[in-house]
Amino acid sequence: MKVAQVDYERCEACSPCPARKACRTKALIKMGPDEQAIVKPSDCMGCGDCIDACPFRAITMKEM
Repeated sequence: MKVAQVDYERCEACSPCPARKACRTKALIKMGPDEQAIVKPSDCMGCGDCIDACPFRAITMKEM
């Protein structure tokens, strides 16, 4: 199974985060407006919608 993974060197902590808005299961979460997004693997269904939505290409898929 594949899940999303955030590359924290590329993530610009957008507010609002377009990748988070694109996530159907809300697996991408942010603790605050200036914080980088994190992925809750148990909620990620591996659809990849967040990858296309991230303007900084900071999200990839990894095999679990």
